Amino acid sequence: MTRLFLHIGAPKTGTTSLQSVLERSCNRLLDRGVLYPRLGMQQACLHHIFARPFCEAGPHDGIWSIGPKTELTTEEEILQRLTREVEQTGAHTVVISSEVFFCLSSEVLFKPHKGLNVADATRKMFSAFDAKVTIYLRRQDQWLESCYVEAVKGPHTLASESIARFELFQNREKLDYTRQLAPWEKAFGKENLIVRSYDAEKKKRGIINAFLNDAGLADFQPESTVSAKEVYINKSPPLAGVELIRRLNLGHKKNPEKSPLDLPRLDEVTEAFEPVPKQRFLSLAQCREILSDVHESNCALAEAYGLNDFKRLDKAFDGQSVWPVVGDLDQDALVRLVRLVVQDRKQARKERNELYATAEQRLTELNKRRDRIRDLERLVRMLKWNPFLAWWKSIFRP
Repeated sequence: MTRLFLHIGAPKTGTTSLQSVLERSCNRLLDRGVLYPRLGMQQACLHHIFARPFCEAGPHDGIWSIGPKTELTTEEEILQRLTREVEQTGAHTVVISSEVFFCLSSEVLFKPHKGLNVADATRKMFSAFDAKVTIYLRRQDQWLESCYVEAVKGPHTLASESIARFELFQNREKLDYTRQLAPWEKAFGKENLIVRSYDAEKKKRGIINAFLNDAGLADFQPESTVSAKEVYINKSPPLAGVELIRRLNLGHKKNPEKSPLDLPRLDEVTEAFEPVPKQRFLSLAQCREILSDVHESNCALAEAYGLNDFKRLDKAFDGQSVWPVVGDLDQDALVRLVRLVVQDRKQARKERNELYATAEQRLTELNKRRDRIRDLERLVRMLKWNPFLAWWKSIFRP
C-alpha cells in the first residue's frame, strides 16, 4: 500500500514556504520514490484541489481562485488523476500539502458543505493509502492575529471587520486545539497524527527540516537558494498597512462595483508604514485572556503529543510590559499615504510623458530615414534610365 503524508496546516505556520520548497524539489524527491503530485500545481505549489469537493465556491472562495482553473471538481475525478500519476511514476510515498483541510475542518477562513465532517471525508478520499496526517500548531494569540491579517489582505476573503469582531476572536472554541484535533484522531487514529509545535520547531530546526524528518527524509537536501531553516514566504505587511487594506475592503463592501484594492502599487503603499516595534492588534489583556481560556486544552495537548511548550503558555506574559496596539490610522499616517499616492501619480505621468517624447523622437528619426531612402531610390531610378548617362558609361568603360 502506498504511503501518504498529508500536511493539513494549520494556516500561517510556514505552509507556503514548505510547499514552495517541496515543489522546487519534486524531481529530486521522485528520485527517492517520493511523489509531490503535479496535480493542481499548474499555477501554484500547493494542493488545494484535493479540498475542492468539500466546499462550495463563493464569490471570493480561495479554494477555487487559488491555483489552476480546472474542471476537476469531484472526488472521483481528482483521485483518478492522482492514482494515474502514482502508477506512472512508480512512487512508494506521496506527499500532499494544503492547509485548507484544517481551515475547512475548523471553519476558519473557509466553510465546508453544511454538516460535512471534513476529517471523515478526507479519510474516505485517501482510503487506498497508508496515511499519516501532519499538523503544526501555533500559540493561539499569535495564530489568531496571523489569520486575521491573512483574512484582511487575502483577495479571497477581503475581511473588513476589526479583530474584535473576527470569527476566531468571537468563537474561542476554534482556538481549542484539542477539540479541533478530535475529528482527525477519530478518523485516522491518534497514532497516525503527527502534531508539532510551530514555535518550537521553528526555533529548533525549521519547519521544513522538521517535516522532512517526519517524512523519513532527514538526510534530504531541498532544492533551495537558501537553507531550509531560513526559507519563509508570504510574510505579513506592517500592521498599519494591514489596517489600511481593511479600510479599503470596507469601502469595497459599501461600493462593490469598484475594485477592492483601487490604489496604485498597494504593496509599496503598505510598506510605507514603518513597523512599530512590538506593535500588535491584540492588547496584553486580550492575549492573557485568550491563553487563559485555552490553558486546560493546551495541557491536554501537551500530554497527548509531547508539546511541552504548550504547558507553559499561560505564563508567556509574566513580567511583560504593555505594548502598542494598532488603532485607527493617525493624521501623520494619512498624510504620508496621500503624499505617496500623489507622488506615485506624478511619477506615472512623468514616465508616460518621457515615453511619449522618446516615441515621438524615434518617429521623427524614422521619418527622416524614410525620406532619405526615397531620395536615394529616385536618384537610382534616374541614373538607371538616363540616356546621357548610358552614353557616358559606354565611352569611359574600362
